Amino acid sequence: MPVLDGYSAVRMLREQGADLPIIALTADGMAEDEERCRSAGCTGYLTKPISMNALLQGAFDQIDRPTLAAAVETSTAVVSARNSASHAVTNTGNSVSSGTQQTDVIPDNPFLREMADLLLNKIEIVIPDVLQALRDQDVSRLADQAHWMKGTGGTVGLPGITAIGTDLEHAVGASDFAAATALILQLQQTTERLSHRMAEISEG
Repeated sequence: MPVLDGYSAVRMLREQGADLPIIALTADGMAEDEERCRSAGCTGYLTKPISMNALLQGAFDQIDRPTLAAAVETSTAVVSARNSASHAVTNTGNSVSSGTQQTDVIPDNPFLREMADLLLNKIEIVIPDVLQALRDQDVSRLADQAHWMKGTGGTVGLPGITAIGTDLEHAVGASDFAAATALILQLQQTTERLSHRMAEISEG
């Protein structure tokens, strides 16, 4: 967030006496990230890309826990299962690692498909700005766009967009503009391919 990150927001809520369940939804799947979220005051933890079942289960685990003390006792079994399932997408490494099979995955859920379609349209709109940021070697703008794609792609069930966003964020962080150029080209091709598939499903 532009003014306050999620960790700070949760800490502020807790300091002000908020005693309610807070589920962290993050694109990072590392153990230290979960610890950081829980230390900030989160009572649940889920990573992107997230399935509807995992989200509903995570919310259900918190529903009947009216106090923070009770919520903290939530079992971590769901978190462990979800982390194992999403490990391949959330830890893509520093290279252009996304194969066509992974980048072409689209959500089965009709609502998520609708959200995914909106995201793809948004990406098509922002690509010229991303390309301009690349020409300007504007690391801050590129990093912001990469982080947005990494997180939002997982939220709407497009692990391919998450993977590209992750790789782009790493490339920009290393000032590897050659890799960033290749990733943006991959992003354009993936977006076009996914949009075409979504249109075929809608027409079918």
